[in-house]
Amino acid sequence: MRSEATGLRTVPSAPPYLLGLALYPLLVASYVGLRFGWRWLDGDAALLTVASQNTYVEGTLVPTVGAYYLGYGYSAVNTFLAHLGGIPVEALQVYVQPFLLALLVPVSYAAFRALVGDASIAALASLLLFLQPDFLFEALRSSHAKFTWLLALGMLFLLARSFEVASRGRALARWVTLFYLLAYGLIASNFFFASSYIFALAFAFLGGWVLARWRRRGLEGEEDLRRLLYVALACSILVFLFVFYIYPPTLRLTYFFQSTLDRVSGFLLDVDTGVDPYQYVQAAWLHPGLYLALSSLSWLVLGLSFANWAQKAWALLGRRATLPAGQFLLWLLYTAFALLLALGVFLDRAGALSANLQVRLFPHLMIVAIPLAAQVVSRIAARARRGGQGVRLAAVALLATAVLFFSGASVFKATNEPLLSNRWVFHSAAERAAVEWAGPRLGGTSVWVGPDDRLRVLSAVYSNWSDHRLAVYKHRQAGTRIDLLLSDLMEKHAARLALLLPEVRGRLLVYDNGGAALYHPRPQTPYQR
Repeated sequence: MRSEATGLRTVPSAPPYLLGLALYPLLVASYVGLRFGWRWLDGDAALLTVASQNTYVEGTLVPTVGAYYLGYGYSAVNTFLAHLGGIPVEALQVYVQPFLLALLVPVSYAAFRALVGDASIAALASLLLFLQPDFLFEALRSSHAKFTWLLALGMLFLLARSFEVASRGRALARWVTLFYLLAYGLIASNFFFASSYIFALAFAFLGGWVLARWRRRGLEGEEDLRRLLYVALACSILVFLFVFYIYPPTLRLTYFFQSTLDRVSGFLLDVDTGVDPYQYVQAAWLHPGLYLALSSLSWLVLGLSFANWAQKAWALLGRRATLPAGQFLLWLLYTAFALLLALGVFLDRAGALSANLQVRLFPHLMIVAIPLAAQVVSRIAARARRGGQGVRLAAVALLATAVLFFSGASVFKATNEPLLSNRWVFHSAAERAAVEWAGPRLGGTSVWVGPDDRLRVLSAVYSNWSDHRLAVYKHRQAGTRIDLLLSDLMEKHAARLALLLPEVRGRLLVYDNGGAALYHPRPQTPYQR
């Protein structure tokens, strides 16, 4: 619908149930905090906690130690919030950041509404977004992800809005200026994440240009979509300036790029057999079927979105239809992110970039797949409403059951629920106390902290062992001259994994708090400690 005075499409008001949707992330964050006693911690959250603490203490975006090499945005936000509220960075990470997930609700709704042009479909897409476990994991943890997604969704909204006011100079300048401000914020938050978005925009321009040449006649919004070329070029310049002039720590990634080239070359030349990234599924969950059940929404969204995308592709390539600029942009971005995910699968198979690139890229595809899937669900719901009362009641019951199931499945998968998963990402209060005790007292030594990374991550946050020259012994089994940190939780985890913990006989018990203990090897000479 367009306004007669301005000629611009009027924006429909938000549906009333959007407020209820805004409460859902708060309930999820509360559940996760209470479920794990506010001790749910993963590697990225630990890394950014240390970076934020160093930024806060040194008062600079580039601290001398512990700077986050992908960007300073999250550390700067944490430092600002810590000064503003007088809250320690550690408390901010544990008790505040998870609840900021709710900020994504209005922004995702605005972005989806601008792309699909329908308020109800946008609200449904926002609900599906928070039921998608990979996105929920990224946004729930205390890391840069929630802010990078906030900025990325804001960029999509501004880009779609800028197409609507392309003929109005001042209005266009306002949206474009805001877009590039958010683009720089995204680059400063995580330039690797931003680079994938820039690639998608560049491919969207290329795809739109090729499609226009194929059809040999204009597409609605074709002139506006050509601006994606300038958007991609301008953002690429921002990335170049950020990496080489603004934030030098990002230059560390040159090592990863060289390693990636080496691994891909070896894989293509059959020198390196590569890795199987899907072994993680069998190792991380009690049964592969559990992983499929908890991820079922993702497969459903992929199936529905691909069907919708293919239908639109058939109409566009057959020169029988055009799409509004927002929906055409959505269609092109889906194609771009699908191509990017396929590239990630290949790089993971080659063993490049920690073999988890597709895990990082999958939420990108979900962002544009969900509104396409929501369009299909909306059409199915419309048909159900035209049916009899029995059909409508059955549809409502099915929808309510699906929402309840997918909400539980998404939280269980996002948090690696310990009843179902073998990869635990939480710690006990006794383990934290032992780690804090060991930091200043065992300096200059090495400590074995278990067969996984749980306590290594913990030691980086709550008792920066590197400051005391205290190293983590990373091998699955401890050497005879290595200190041991054992706990009740570690014993339960080892029993789940059928692993044997190191023998403590012949060692000195130097610390015990009832739930965790430290064992020191006996001195062999009078000069050993």
